Formats: sequence, C-alpha cells, structure tokens
Amino acid sequence: MSPSHWIAEIGESLSTLFNTHVGSAAIDESYGLAEFHPDEIAGSVRLSKKADELVQLIQKFEPRLKQVKVEARIEDENTGRAIFEVQGMLDETLSDERVSYHTVMTGHGRVWLRK
Repeated sequence: MSPSHWIAEIGESLSTLFNTHVGSAAIDESYGLAEFHPDEIAGSVRLSKKADELVQLIQKFEPRLKQVKVEARIEDENTGRAIFEVQGMLDETLSDERVSYHTVMTGHGRVWLRK
C-alpha cells in the first residue's frame, strides 16, 4: 500500500482515539483522551502536559507512527480552541515518510484532525 494510504488510515485512527473518552472503550480502559476544556488547559504548563498525554496515547495505540512529537498552542482565547500539531514518521516497514496532523480541540470537547 502507498504511504498516502497509511497516512490517511493513521489519521482516522488518531481521530477515533482522540474523540473517544478514556474509560469508554471496551478494547482497553486507557484507550481515549481524558475529558478536557481548552480554558482548563490554557497556560504553557498545562498545554505541555496535554501534549505529553497525546504523545503517550499515540505511542501506545498507534505504533505505525514513530518519533512522535506534539506542539501545542491556544488558537484564540475567545474561541476556546487549542491547536496540537502531531508530527512523526511512518514506521520504516511502511515508508520513511514524515507526517503531520493538524489537530484542533474545541471548547466543546470535540477534536478535529487534518493532515
């Protein structure tokens, strides 16, 4: 399969992972993202902790993505949106391609993920 296929498939997997509330998935109680509200994660320390949480989730549940880094920032305090740039490399057995997913966490607890 082509790298673009894997990139799209991993994106779908990450979207499901980030939009599942931790404790609600039968496959594993730790699958999913803890509930959040961007106004609660505003501030560099809390944003950094949320970014670290995303890295740990990806490493555990999406092994096809390696060398994962997540950069975080508040898009706009008025909209209540936090931006997380998920970056990594496809597993070498799939391709050596670098990938990036633009991830938006809304003030309503929804996560949008775009390549």
